[in-house]
Amino acid sequence: MDTIKTKTKKFWQLFIKQQMELQEALKDQQQAKIIELVRILNDELLSTAGCFLEVEGNGEDFYECTFLSGDDKSSQLICAYIKKFAPERVLNHWIINDCQQPLSEKGFQTRFDVRDVSYGVEDIQICMHVLEGAQMVDLDVCCAAFEWQDEKEKQTITALLLEMMIGTLQMEAHINSFTCVDQQDAKEEWFALADLYERLLDLIETKKWPDFKDPTQIYRAYKLDKEEINDSVHHDKLLITTCHPELFVEIMNEQRLILDNFNRLGGEYGTLVYEHEGVSENLAHNKKQLERELNELLYSLGLARCIGGALGTHYCYIDVAVFDRQDFKQALVKINEKLPVQLNYFPY
Repeated sequence: MDTIKTKTKKFWQLFIKQQMELQEALKDQQQAKIIELVRILNDELLSTAGCFLEVEGNGEDFYECTFLSGDDKSSQLICAYIKKFAPERVLNHWIINDCQQPLSEKGFQTRFDVRDVSYGVEDIQICMHVLEGAQMVDLDVCCAAFEWQDEKEKQTITALLLEMMIGTLQMEAHINSFTCVDQQDAKEEWFALADLYERLLDLIETKKWPDFKDPTQIYRAYKLDKEEINDSVHHDKLLITTCHPELFVEIMNEQRLILDNFNRLGGEYGTLVYEHEGVSENLAHNKKQLERELNELLYSLGLARCIGGALGTHYCYIDVAVFDRQDFKQALVKINEKLPVQLNYFPY
């Protein structure tokens, strides 16, 4: 079975094969040709990352390829990986984005019809409520069309437009929730949806909130009740951090949807476990340092990426997304020869 590592190589080989033809089609705006070439690339990307891509370009300033990973964290991790290993001959001509970028031209062009009236970005107003502790915002989203739509329709079109206007990164990092309304509260401050991205950036800078580079850098922390733990390996976890919250929930509930989907794409989620000498002030620092060094080595080799971990009463855990299982396990043998602790790998 192909691994994510080998599939990534195949994807870029296909991209390079089509690169000149695609650039010419974009330059001349040959829509039928663009659609056909992108369809071929999408077939390959779907089997590699479980998502699609779109391209833009005018032949003068840029060519741009964007992976539409959405809020699927596994797809985000794979798309970030594919971008990391983009060949130089592609990067010489193309901007590669691992997720939806803000202020998408497609977003400005998107329309939806309700009762024979067409609505777009210009018809939507935003009210922003700051959540200081969470370093996020809640949004009220107002559009006259919402009066006649059911809740699912409103939620779907709003989520789509929000992501295209502020990008996947800000959507995930700083939007806590949104509520669709069809009338504006006169007591609140409202502004155009097209201005939301700049408003968010200003708020992040003013509040000195974290500046993430991509969605896979956003981590959540969880603390388990002592009643839920015991001293055995995997069951002694006290504090858990992860960039993949849905995976954490799935593992806690002993489910396998995300795990099996990642396996089908050629990857594997697992954890590296080592025994520690007791909880101390230096334990978290030493684990973080080891995690950083492992990530730099394994990710640079295209084998795996650290995605979080846990501190336990007797063990430390470093969770990994593995992109080539066989090469990863071989590398781990060599890594263990040089470490003061013994890392044991357990696939989830």
